[in-house]
Amino acid sequence: MALSDQPSEHREQRPDPQQLLETILAFINAKTWDEGRRIVEAHPELLSDEADALLGRIIEQIRAGAQGTAPDEETQRALRILEQRRALLRRCREVGVDRAFAERRTGPPVPSEFQEDLRRAQEGVARYLQTGDLPALNEAVAAWERILNHPTFPQADARFRLAAWNDAGGAYLRRYWRQGRIADLDRALSFWQQVVRATPPDSPDLPMYLNNLGNG
Repeated sequence: MALSDQPSEHREQRPDPQQLLETILAFINAKTWDEGRRIVEAHPELLSDEADALLGRIIEQIRAGAQGTAPDEETQRALRILEQRRALLRRCREVGVDRAFAERRTGPPVPSEFQEDLRRAQEGVARYLQTGDLPALNEAVAAWERILNHPTFPQADARFRLAAWNDAGGAYLRRYWRQGRIADLDRALSFWQQVVRATPPDSPDLPMYLNNLGNG
């Protein structure tokens, strides 16, 4: 359901500005499209006029800070990410969350030998985000390792390999945040470095991959 289809009393609710800013930042820093979608579904205020206006002000402030000088690479990257996320939220308002994220997630079919482990990896991360259950996160990491170490993984479609490296990096980074093991951080960084090197410069996913590497 697009925002315009929702009852008027729902649209008129004005979100708290500080909470809205924190939710926007969480959405911007989502490690994967699936995580971003879950955030939008849990926080419909991201589809409000207030959220769009706040994102617009953030973008303008960054641009204003760079006036008179050529924006450095970090500033350009931040602007690309913000504009991409704003466009995605606007698309959610136009066509609904399901279709907007489906457009972002179009890609190759998952090879049959990876489907079960991919399901376990995604469900493990989702359960960890919901409950903080560390064994669920460990299960997700183990599933990603089985995928990445599978003998046919190097021959898989390039888009599938990019998505797998990226999502596996997110699982390792979350475990680093939880336990503080440097080996997990190093593993996440190595995946995102591979992703950035292998992603075409005109790919719509490149800003997200660069953001993940920068956050790491």
